Amino acid sequence: MNGQTATHTVTINASTTMTWSEQKGALVFEKIVVGYASDQAGRDALALAHELATIVQGRLTIVFPYHPVLARGSSDEAQEQVHAEVETLLTAMNGPGDSRQPILHWSSSSWPIRALHELAAYEHADLLVFGTARESL
Repeated sequence: MNGQTATHTVTINASTTMTWSEQKGALVFEKIVVGYASDQAGRDALALAHELATIVQGRLTIVFPYHPVLARGSSDEAQEQVHAEVETLLTAMNGPGDSRQPILHWSSSSWPIRALHELAAYEHADLLVFGTARESL
């Protein structure tokens, strides 16, 4: 390593940016797991995870909620729907032609954070990204 540093700034949405520095040649996050739902928090989380994965050339794994008992369709249909949503969002962020395809997993856990934690452990993730609720509790 030659000791040089690079500074990165990522814009998440109109009011949120993130800046950090890294040592050149250091792979910071090889495996990134992100929680995704079709709401603003899920889209923000996906945007951040995608930007980080692009910058560090990391692998992106997306976990989304699916409850077989309550679902109208099969898990394959749910995965196809999420894949289409994610592909549309990523194309808008990055443009067509990104050859790195994210891995999709669904979880039926009643606690989304537990599902993310379990999948992150299973994947040996270096970073876990999730959105925050905008509504007050």
